[in-house]
Formats: sequence, structure tokens, C-alpha cells
Amino acid sequence: MGDEENPSDVRALLEAHHAPAWRWAVFCAGSIHRGEDLLHDVYVKVLNGKARFEGRSSFRTWLFGVIRWSAVAARRRDALLSILLEPISEGISDIAASPSLLREPLSPELASALAELPQKQRQVAMLIFEHDLTLEQAARVMNVKVGSARQHYSRAKQKLRAALTKGTRDE
Repeated sequence: MGDEENPSDVRALLEAHHAPAWRWAVFCAGSIHRGEDLLHDVYVKVLNGKARFEGRSSFRTWLFGVIRWSAVAARRRDALLSILLEPISEGISDIAASPSLLREPLSPELASALAELPQKQRQVAMLIFEHDLTLEQAARVMNVKVGSARQHYSRAKQKLRAALTKGTRDE
């Protein structure tokens, strides 16, 4: 949204394009439920100013692009979660199947494993999984170099995998 536009104009544009945006979101997400969640996330981005319409295309084209890129980001997050949780046994396979793992209440096992991580590892994991930030964005938030954030993230995944796998083997 450019500086000259006010939020009520953007709300009116979102309302005017809601039906086609909803259909596009469902298509991009692959299901009605995920499409509704995706569109909600996009509307929040637009209304909070995280996604700004700058007039380089029509509003509808821009909005569809935001939906598409948000769907890509969601798939990337889901793929990372499945990689992280892949080696976990049947005992918590329902967690791995959840596309929005950290948007739902954390399982006691995962909450405990996260609590055991050193602070920077826990922060980067939560920024990436809970807040959908990229590694680069998480590094900026944490005020560390990307290489450092990558190392904290890698170690966090290893420790979480080990803790969650250990918990399922003990049962």
C-alpha cells in the first residue's frame, strides 16, 4: 500500500476482490481449509502493512501474487517441519502430519524439547516455525549474521529430533 492510500481504501479493495481471491487461495493451498487459513494470513499481512501495494500492477494482480508467494512460503515451512519430524516414530506421527504444527498448542514432548534448547537455538527455531520467518529474517531479528543463525537453526533441529526420537523410543 503506498503512502497515499489509506487503510479503508485497502479494506474496500480486499472486499471487492474477496471472492476471486478466496478461489485463488483455495487453489494455491490445495484445500478449502488451508485456503481459508492462507487468505486470512494474507489479509493480515496486507492490513498490517507487511505486504504493500505500490501500484506497479492492478490491485488484483498484486493480491494474487501475495497469495501465491504466501502459499509457497507455507509449503516451504511445511516441508521443513516434515524434514525435522520425519524420523519420529508412530507415537507422534499425527504431529508431523499437521501443516500448522506450531499454530496449534504444542505437544508436551515438543514444548519440553524446545524448553531444553539454548536460548538462541530456541529463538531461531521459533522465529522460523512459529512466525514463518526465513533464516535471513530470523538473523536480522536476532541481530546475528546469517551463518550464525544457520548454525543455531541446524543445531536446534538436531537437538529437537534427538529429544523427540528419544522420547518415542523410551515408551
